[in-house]
Amino acid sequence: MSEASGASQITIKPTSHRGRSAWIALFVLVMIVGFVFSIIQPLGGPGDENAHVHYVQFLANTHRLPIWQPNGGGEADYESQHPPLYYAMAAVVYKISGGIAENWRWHVLRWFSLILGAALFLVARKFFLEYFRGQFAPAFAATATFMLTPLTIMHISYINVDILSVLMCSVILLMCLRMVRRTVTIPDRVILSLALGFGMITKFTVIGTLPMIIFAHFRDSHVDIERAREQRMVRFLYTVLGAVAISGWWYARNSYLYKTPFIHTTGRFGSGLQLAEITGQGMHLLMLTLRETYLSIWAQRGWLHPGPLEISVYAILTVLLSISAYQGISSLCSRKGKSIVSDPGNWMAGLFFASLVIGHQMQVWMVDYEFNAGGRYLLNGFMALLALIFAGLYKTKARTILLLHFIAVALIMDAISAHRIWTVLNPQYAPGWHIFQFRP
Repeated sequence: MSEASGASQITIKPTSHRGRSAWIALFVLVMIVGFVFSIIQPLGGPGDENAHVHYVQFLANTHRLPIWQPNGGGEADYESQHPPLYYAMAAVVYKISGGIAENWRWHVLRWFSLILGAALFLVARKFFLEYFRGQFAPAFAATATFMLTPLTIMHISYINVDILSVLMCSVILLMCLRMVRRTVTIPDRVILSLALGFGMITKFTVIGTLPMIIFAHFRDSHVDIERAREQRMVRFLYTVLGAVAISGWWYARNSYLYKTPFIHTTGRFGSGLQLAEITGQGMHLLMLTLRETYLSIWAQRGWLHPGPLEISVYAILTVLLSISAYQGISSLCSRKGKSIVSDPGNWMAGLFFASLVIGHQMQVWMVDYEFNAGGRYLLNGFMALLALIFAGLYKTKARTILLLHFIAVALIMDAISAHRIWTVLNPQYAPGWHIFQFRP
């Protein structure tokens, strides 16, 4: 079978007029919420935003890469540890907007993130429609939850490198889904290699997609039976070599200048293992890490009002996750579960998210304990996690109610977060601040 004909194996139902209107309304809602969050936070207020802009300004003003140093980051602040693609793109935007006041140039950079968020919406919509084989309800609910969860809203509304990293990982996820579902085409393979290369020149954490890419190539069925292993290996090498051609120079440069391809600005606390040895509180640090990792997947820590309200929100999320997990396990134990086991898309999504969790925990315990509130690092695979969650929820009899609950919880968290930012966090950390201005 040719790759061009493989796309006919999946059936995606034509979107009705009502369905198109729902997608457009959701897109507009996401953009409005993202825009609101981009203006209710003081410039320089969100975590690391100043450091991100310093890197952008350095590239815009000097037209060269900064010299990095382990302590403090060197010429362009501590975020200069990251590869330069996002910052180079943002530097172009910053340079073009040179005729306006500095505060508006920062807002333009924030709205550049919002544009990347619009692209992310389109990729998420496409992924979930293909993952759920054209079923509107779970695809729409999963896309809405993914885009409206406060952590995603945060990253499409301020200046940061992670939004481009998430976008590249999401494209890789979509291409790998097509590969394991036997709908891949030659252009898809090219896009996969490009996304991996551009991702690796955006942020090193994109390496977490590699196990999924290997799995997708291993499951690739568009091969001659007699030469299957050879063809899969060759295609995988083409994918990797294409990515290396795009991003390899950055890691070669680091090896030449700093004697290591992977650079990381020194954190305040050191690794989790070092901190556990110093404090003697290894178990406490482990429980803290697991708790903060789980909580920070959904919302930036501190955005939800502490106390009963925050507990209630996370309790609802935990219940929904438990229902999904129970349904998935029950399906596996029944005859109907064969479709779950046989669908490589489920295995691919699970492998991707598990790889990110393992990689994140390695960073926490071996490199920098400040990674413990690591929701933003797991955001790269949040789409895969939601695919598994909604696949479980959609198998329940009360699926419509449960899907709507997830969307409602996301919107409630957004409302709570916006209220807390405006009424608590801004007065506390930026007293006297005025909208569209820098933090005093």
